[in-house]
Amino acid sequence: MKYTLEITEKQAEIIKIALEEYFRLRMNQTWDFADNICFEDLKDIVHPLHFRGGKFREQTIEMRRAQDIWQVVRHRLWKDRHGDKNDWCVDARNPMCMTGEPLPKMERVEE
Repeated sequence: MKYTLEITEKQAEIIKIALEEYFRLRMNQTWDFADNICFEDLKDIVHPLHFRGGKFREQTIEMRRAQDIWQVVRHRLWKDRHGDKNDWCVDARNPMCMTGEPLPKMERVEE
């Protein structure tokens, strides 16, 4: 199957970052990821944000953009692979916008 994916520049930036992190981790180039994780742990010690006032740390706009893209992609793949089966699968749920920005558009292109 082939697809077209219509995304904004900000969504493209998130995809670029996510893919780079994915392949670098698998190439054992972990230093940037490790630095980010260590910094987050340090922030939790110095200024804890987890479960403060009955809620977890607020997600950044970048995290929510990644969720928007992921929800569109996972739902489209589910729909094209088995769209009429397993209604209990979370992938069957229509994408929910987490950012208030337009969701990406992903369409199957007939070959």
